[in-house]
Amino acid sequence: MHADRLRALGAFLTETEHLWRPRPFAAEPLTWTAAHPTVAAWAESLDIEAVEALQEADLDADGVPVELRGWAREAAALADVPTLVGSPGRLTPAVDRPARGVRGRKWLQVHAFGAVALELPRPSRWVEWCSGKAHLGRALGRATGVGLTALERDPALCDAGRAAGGDDVLFQAVDVRDPEVADHVPDGATIVGLHACGELSDALVRAAEARGASLLAAPCCPQKRRGAYVPMSRAGRAVGLELDRPRLLLAVSGEHVGGGRIRRLRRRSLVWRAAFSALIGEAYHPLPSIPDSGWRGGFRAFAERWAAHEERPLPAEWDEDRVLTEAAERVRRSRALGLVRAPFRACLELFTVLDRAAWLEEAGRSCDVGRFCPRDVTPRNLVLRSVA
Repeated sequence: MHADRLRALGAFLTETEHLWRPRPFAAEPLTWTAAHPTVAAWAESLDIEAVEALQEADLDADGVPVELRGWAREAAALADVPTLVGSPGRLTPAVDRPARGVRGRKWLQVHAFGAVALELPRPSRWVEWCSGKAHLGRALGRATGVGLTALERDPALCDAGRAAGGDDVLFQAVDVRDPEVADHVPDGATIVGLHACGELSDALVRAAEARGASLLAAPCCPQKRRGAYVPMSRAGRAVGLELDRPRLLLAVSGEHVGGGRIRRLRRRSLVWRAAFSALIGEAYHPLPSIPDSGWRGGFRAFAERWAAHEERPLPAEWDEDRVLTEAAERVRRSRALGLVRAPFRACLELFTVLDRAAWLEEAGRSCDVGRFCPRDVTPRNLVLRSVA
């Protein structure tokens, strides 16, 4: 079942690859604009406020070109999955008071995911994958009276989790990518993993199959892996879709949870990065993640600091206002043309999850793919469920 859907999704992504693969900020000119001039003209007419309003909007709407509406409609149909029903009432007493250091949105995710986990058959033991301090596993343990094994690579987080106490909670400092990690999964256990990134979720699925364990996994950040994405399933590999890190970044590029301040800071980041690239004579010069302190002192200080860091000379004289104005226009145009890529984000993310589901089916197991919470709780709301 999942293999058939994976093939259909792969065929759609392959057919539309010329639309979603090029990144407007890094690839000029965009080849699709000549083939779809009406869509290109509409996008280029938008101001930055309209572009940002459309980032997460339904593009199958009045005012959007017919071609783009058609792509959005087909993408939405292919990416549609059911919401898995959970038992929030059973979990609520165990999570009625958020743990120290857990923000409200994260606690909502724990609650929603845990409610779905409680629909699984009662295990001999919970195993939380990439557990951190194991807030999820503790909640499940309190709700069911079942012990917890928490697998976490960071020894400091393991120590903090042990210090928090709890009945029958065992922390083990282990890298879940270790080929022997399945040895840490007891017989009859259920593995739960809330937002294990990239290949860490791949390892969860493999360990569950190796140990005959039930699993509930909400994968996250498919681009976080060593090298390009190689499908796990035979059906996924047969599609022939090449997904490297830059292309998989599209799957997680939405701004759904960003408020006004976050959006303004993101806009400033894009404009300053574009302006710096122009100053050093490059169309696009990637810079690493920059801490809050790196943005202080205005753009000129930012440019001088990064020019020294990258060992790139700046012009002897340059007009800061002109450089920033031109960069802002380039960002506006790039983001406007980038709206064409938006409908394909969910398809790319679902492709990686369906690939894991198809791999389980090829191994003779049944599984479900769905969503465990609304998008406003977390946009990474896809979940894979398989009962041993």
